[in-house]
Amino acid sequence: MYQLLQTLHADLHEGLRETIEGLAKTGGLVSLDRADLWELLDQIPVAIMMSNDPGCEEILGNLAANALLRIPRGGNLSQSAPSQDVPGFRVYQASRLIPPEELPMQLAAATGLTVTRSECRIRFDDGHTIFLAGHTIPLR
Repeated sequence: MYQLLQTLHADLHEGLRETIEGLAKTGGLVSLDRADLWELLDQIPVAIMMSNDPGCEEILGNLAANALLRIPRGGNLSQSAPSQDVPGFRVYQASRLIPPEELPMQLAAATGLTVTRSECRIRFDDGHTIFLAGHTIPLR
């Protein structure tokens, strides 16, 4: 089962990467405004998060990401947000709380490198826990 999930995850990752690269190569042939992009991303049943700032102080997610992380649509998913805006969960690897600057999106933004196969445990303020696995791909 785990191998099947890894294969499905790898296939989805590769397909999404190819789609994004294909759109980027078309240059001006495809044009989406911000609202259209989010409408498109909201149709994908996998959590997708994006940030436009190098410090990842604001991370937005599609509907799947917001539902998974219990954040209202348009809310900030970032652990690097100003203290009053940090969402109600913390990120761990094993029992270690991961500082924001070591999180996959922040690392990818800082280095420009893809962070593959990252796994973490999300613990919500109410004690509920979920596990996440994914890839972080910087797009320029």
